[in-house]
This record gives sequence, C-alpha cells and structure tokens, in this order.
Amino acid sequence: MDRRRTLRERPLSDAARAVLKDKPAKPISPAIVATGVLMAEVTMLVIIGLATSLAYLGFYGVTDLSNLVIMAAAPIGFGLLSHILGLYTPHGLREVRFMGPRLMAAWTAAILISLAVLFFMKLGAEFSRAWIGIWFLAGLAGLIGSRSIAVSMVRHWTQTRRLERRAVIIGGGPNAEKLVAMMEASPETDVRLLGFFDDRKDDRSPESCAGLIKLGNVDDLVEFGRHTRIDLMLVTLPITAESRVLSLLKKLWVLPVDIRLAAHTNKLRFRPRSYSYIGNVPFLDVFDRPMA
Repeated sequence: MDRRRTLRERPLSDAARAVLKDKPAKPISPAIVATGVLMAEVTMLVIIGLATSLAYLGFYGVTDLSNLVIMAAAPIGFGLLSHILGLYTPHGLREVRFMGPRLMAAWTAAILISLAVLFFMKLGAEFSRAWIGIWFLAGLAGLIGSRSIAVSMVRHWTQTRRLERRAVIIGGGPNAEKLVAMMEASPETDVRLLGFFDDRKDDRSPESCAGLIKLGNVDDLVEFGRHTRIDLMLVTLPITAESRVLSLLKKLWVLPVDIRLAAHTNKLRFRPRSYSYIGNVPFLDVFDRPMA
C-alpha cells in the first residue's frame, strides 16, 4: 500500500483529536504587521518633517534641497536601523519598555548620519539647526505614540490568537521539559505550544511533559498537520543525533511549516548569527516554510 495513503488514513489519538476541536482563529501574518508598522513610522516621520518645516521655516523650508534630502534620508535610515535592532520582530512589537531605548537610538543615529551626509555633500551649510531639533523631538514623540498604539494592537491580536504561532515539540523527556520551562520564563512570546510528539514509548518519553500532553508519534504528526494549522515544529533532539534528525526531516518536509532545532542543551557553540530566538531560547533554523 502506498505510504501516503497509509498516513492519510492513520487514526489520531484522543489527545490529538481534542486539540483539533480547538479551531485556530483566522491568522494575521507577523510579516505583514511588521511591514505595516515600518511603513507607517517612516511615513509619519516624513509628514512630521514636512509639517514642522512648513510651520517653522515657511514655504522655503519644504522647497530647500538640503531639507528635502534630510527629510527623506533620516526616516529611511531610521527604518533600516530599526530593522537591524530588532524593533520589528514579534518581541520588538510587544514591548515598548525594553525597545524604547532602541527606538530613540535608531532615530538619533538616523538624524546624525543624515546630517553627516549633508555635510560631506556640502548641502547643509544653510539648513536650520533649530528646525532639526524640533523635528527630532516631534518625531521622537510621534514614534513613542505610534509604537504604543502598535503594541496595543499586537497584544490584542495575540490575546485573540490571531497573531500567534502554533507550535508542537518533537521529542519528550528532560530536553523537552527544559525547553518548555525556558520558553515559559521568557518574555512574552507569540508561540502557543499545542503538545509534543515522540516515537519513543518507554520511560524516556512519558505521556505528559511539563504540562504538555503527548499527541502521538512523528507519523501521527504528519497526519495531525493535515487537519490543523501548525506554524512551528521545535525539535529537541541533540544536534549530534544527525541520523535521527535527518530521518525526521524526511517525514516532515511535506508539511509547510518552519522547523527549528532547539540548541538550549547543545554544548557546541556556533556563531551568534547562526541562531534565531524564541524568547530567550536559541534555535537553529532547519527549514522555513514556503512564502506561498
């Protein structure tokens, strides 16, 4: 019999069927939210620049070349620096308290870099320093206000489960328990753990782990993923267990999900850029879902 047909007809456990009854809300893409916030903030800074220039300098202020250059360069530079500083990550869109200093640093650096560009291009000999100061302060106030609104909206969407990532853990035992504990101790995240799957049936993989219920084995996971939305698979197998990890991937690649290999128990150390983070937990990106 064809293997795919067998998997389609595979019955799920009672625990897995119970999870399937909890239908997910219509999702909102985090990438779309991040892009929307980025465009809104950059546009707002340009508008504030035009408004303050017109109010303080009059018509000359919005037609002077040096003013136009800095009004375009500083907001764009802010957007790039904010992206580098993680201000548009899921965590960055949830916490004003922790991200406020980075927001100020990005806007300050964008203004200073733009002024340096004007200086070296010999375009800034006559621009108004007072207007720059007014724009900087007004822009900073606008950024704090807009980011507060964005945080409120993101938190609301998270609470209503429209902006959450539904995740399952692959592998049980102590590694999974430590992973769950670290994620629960992390700052507010957008990840909701549905349960865990494990091929082992001995004492190394009990029916529950850190409050999560075992939903079946890896073959059950493939069937489970056909019935509900899964955004993340968090693999707790050791990185050194290469053959087991490859065997898992051969089964799971058919599902359009992000696969992350937990690195919280890994004694090997990679470059910081090799890791992605969910809260405070490091992961190695194994597979990213297709864009469409």
